[in-house]
Amino acid sequence: MDPEFLEIKEVFVDAGPVMRRFRAASMGRASRIRRPTSHLTILITNEK
Repeated sequence: MDPEFLEIKEVFVDAGPVMRRFRAASMGRASRIRRPTSHLTILITNEK
């Protein structure tokens, strides 16, 4: 495929897995931190 003729056909973002972490909080407790991730999908075509 020649990069000169490639075009972006579709781009979308889907939710991915959530990383769960714990952080120290006041009075010896732990608070939960959610770190969401995402999946990027890019469809390319060489049609004109």
